[in-house]
Amino acid sequence: MQSRAILEDCIKVFNEQYTNVQKSEWSSVIELEISNDLSSMQMQPAIMENYRRFVVIKAAHDNHIGWNKDGVSRRYNDE
Repeated sequence: MQSRAILEDCIKVFNEQYTNVQKSEWSSVIELEISNDLSSMQMQPAIMENYRRFVVIKAAHDNHIGWNKDGVSRRYNDE
């Protein structure tokens, strides 16, 4: 697929999944979905073996998000 087609498909899927969500809540819904995806990815063996952690950097104006919002901390036997 070309870039434009991928974008249109993503927008279509988002609209289907979040049709009942107010536009004012989209930001929070997207942040939660990203957080859940990152948490799931961290449990994959390839990620666990090759990477230590994900870091999400937020802009200074993102003061509606707590500094520890949806934080994930995992401890492994080799640490």
